[in-house]
Amino acid sequence: MFRPVGTFDVIEGNGSSVAEIIDATVNAKQLVYTDAGKGKIGFVDISDPAHPKGQGTVPVGGEPTSLIVLDPLVLVGVNTSESYTDPSGKLVVMHRNTRQIVAIHELYGQPDSLALAPDRKRAAIVIENERDEGYNDGLLPQPPSGELLIVDLHCAAKNRQISKADLWPVASASDIYEGDDLEPEFVDINEQNEAVVSFQENDYLAIVDMVTGKILNHFSAGTVDLQNVDATEDDLIILDQNLTKRREPDSVAWIDDDSFATANEGDYEDKNGEEGGSRGFTIFNKDGTVEYESYEFFEHWLLSAGHYNEGRSENKGCEPEGADTGTFGGRRLLFIGSERCNAVGVYDVSDPGAPSRCRFCRPASSPKA
Repeated sequence: MFRPVGTFDVIEGNGSSVAEIIDATVNAKQLVYTDAGKGKIGFVDISDPAHPKGQGTVPVGGEPTSLIVLDPLVLVGVNTSESYTDPSGKLVVMHRNTRQIVAIHELYGQPDSLALAPDRKRAAIVIENERDEGYNDGLLPQPPSGELLIVDLHCAAKNRQISKADLWPVASASDIYEGDDLEPEFVDINEQNEAVVSFQENDYLAIVDMVTGKILNHFSAGTVDLQNVDATEDDLIILDQNLTKRREPDSVAWIDDDSFATANEGDYEDKNGEEGGSRGFTIFNKDGTVEYESYEFFEHWLLSAGHYNEGRSENKGCEPEGADTGTFGGRRLLFIGSERCNAVGVYDVSDPGAPSRCRFCRPASSPKA
């Protein structure tokens, strides 16, 4: 069973406005988080997890969008864009003990997600260059297109080389949605130095070789047929509608070197007024095969636990946004965070290709919850 151990109020404890992206040190005694509202990163001592203590904040010269801890350094993606049409950003490298900035690398685009390779020799930076949702009803394309950057971590912080992955096979794919404006959202890296990248608004996924920067495989995230969901905001929870939705994955997380999970939040309304977001999660093989689909089960499970937000029914439902994995007691576990329902689902995915059935599932099998 998972239960709360400790809570830290970043507003009262560190004077922050918000905490969004978080990472931990290797010794699991300190947390570092982004505070985009105040343009800072914050530090929290968790050497006693039941009684976390604030350790202050440090400005990074812009809006921090993501970070990773590479002890004793912290790598921070910072958005410095003055407009949607002229995006800019930088990679700020800070020493977490001295709180001094030791290097700054210009990124020439708006960073949105960072990931560290398990061997700690490379890092990936998603450059989203997000669209202006207030322009032309938020419809794509809105150049410039996004990118994936690869950071070589072999040398000193000031001398690190940053190269671009070759995303042309993705942009030119016949099955991609609005491929002339790539909107990469999230990245994760497996033990084989392969990165999985989600292109949320494009409803697309790609596998990238982190050593060569070449695309290994790419495929549409596809659609999901949902049954018995509440898609009407009327203060009543009535599970009476069937929907077909683009997955539009946000976070991605490797389960092993062959399979990864996507949190299918959705973020785009097309010219026909159709919104994406399939209200659940999917387990893909890196060859593009769907190994497991949660359908409406995740949302139904939240409802049974009293955590369904009816006020989001007409939008994207529970909005699964976060995905992460970890091994506990010999079991490989998947964590799916619901942005709108204040809950995290935990699933046993020790065998992602043959998950155990769960009682809320439709005929397809489900991971053991």
